[in-house]
Amino acid sequence: MYGLVTAGDHGWVSPRTLVAILVGLIGYVLFAWRIRTAVPPLVDPGMLRRWPVVRGLSLIFVATALMIAVFFLGSFVLQGLHGFTALETGLSFLPVAVGSILGSHLAGWVLPRWGVRAAL
Repeated sequence: MYGLVTAGDHGWVSPRTLVAILVGLIGYVLFAWRIRTAVPPLVDPGMLRRWPVVRGLSLIFVATALMIAVFFLGSFVLQGLHGFTALETGLSFLPVAVGSILGSHLAGWVLPRWGVRAAL
């Protein structure tokens, strides 16, 4: 993440950006190696080869990216265009946070009783 953020200030081919991205990639490789060699792995690598798991992780990735984009760009719009203060902007995003909490609580109640299709 630091490499991607640094690219906006220093450019994609600056040494600072490239070193940060390289360090991040090395970290991913070391994490993958550690998971493969750990006796009780944090994540079973075989599980990541199952199609339903990959689809679920892909959906979570897209949903998270969209949520981050909404908060990031929404902050600019609310503060720059509409003149909200930082506190007002944070409070305007509060219903989304409360809805996420209530939705996850409700899904935890609905899933065991009615199944995945009803929750979806």
